[in-house]
Amino acid sequence: MKFIRLNTAVLSIIALAMAASPDPAKATEPPATPWEKSADISVRLVSASHAVGAEDTLDLGLHFKLGPGWRIYWENTTGYSFHPRIDTSGSQNVASLNLLWPVPTRIPVYEHITLGYTREVVLPIIAKLVEPGKAARLRVKVIYLACSEICIPSTANFDLDIPAGDPKPSEFAQLINQYRGEIPNNPSSQGVKFDLVQGGTGKRPTLKVVAISNEPFSAPDLVVGGPESFEFSQPKVTLTEGGRKATFEVPTVMIDDFDPEHLQGKELTIILSDSGRIAGQILTVSKEPLARSPWAKLVDFVRGLLPNNGAES
Repeated sequence: MKFIRLNTAVLSIIALAMAASPDPAKATEPPATPWEKSADISVRLVSASHAVGAEDTLDLGLHFKLGPGWRIYWENTTGYSFHPRIDTSGSQNVASLNLLWPVPTRIPVYEHITLGYTREVVLPIIAKLVEPGKAARLRVKVIYLACSEICIPSTANFDLDIPAGDPKPSEFAQLINQYRGEIPNNPSSQGVKFDLVQGGTGKRPTLKVVAISNEPFSAPDLVVGGPESFEFSQPKVTLTEGGRKATFEVPTVMIDDFDPEHLQGKELTIILSDSGRIAGQILTVSKEPLARSPWAKLVDFVRGLLPNNGAES
């Protein structure tokens, strides 16, 4: 009987030690959820670190892979879209999740232009922790719309546990940082200042944006997001003052013929990119409208004479 008691005690100690020690298999698992699939779209939640360290934040990412012809949407685009949204109900040691948005791509959809992402993208997430240094349990629901010839609303649910410990970088750190590098920065940190934002009137107003740089622009581009009833196309760019002044003329269309809205006084998201510099700012369109050219007035007059007021079929 003594021999049996001794072995029972030893086995109990071994069991306690094994319970207190991390599972070697789990310790080597990548900090990522399985892929969730809908149609030809896959998405998962990934972490840039293997563990929670002393910092009060965690770097995460929503990793999308989209098949040919599929797209998801940027946070600020026209009424024909719905960008990904996240819900963190049920998470532990997580105060909030801040979803970040890399510079989007212009995507032609029939006669319209929308803004979003194709093929592959990571939407970086900054997770604010309640208690730094303690394990975090992420229970995240993602609602998104993916479109091709048809649009499919989808929901993905993710469970990801990040233990306390050494926050060594994971295999996803470089991928997340790549897309973090495409997040717009404060214009002053990029040596850029927006000097004018002025909009025209009518159903097809021109938006004029003037940017000044402390060094010559190379090949600047401008992405604009604004009220849902407007869409903004690729701008015409004119460089002056030795390349340090860029004037963007952005063709704009009011997509709702019955919407009385106009650009004056509206807030727009302006993103300027040029040779690695990405500057973004929310700006208000001047209340004084941009003067319209006689040619634009003539075009509107001719459109008004056409059947259905010149609406495109």
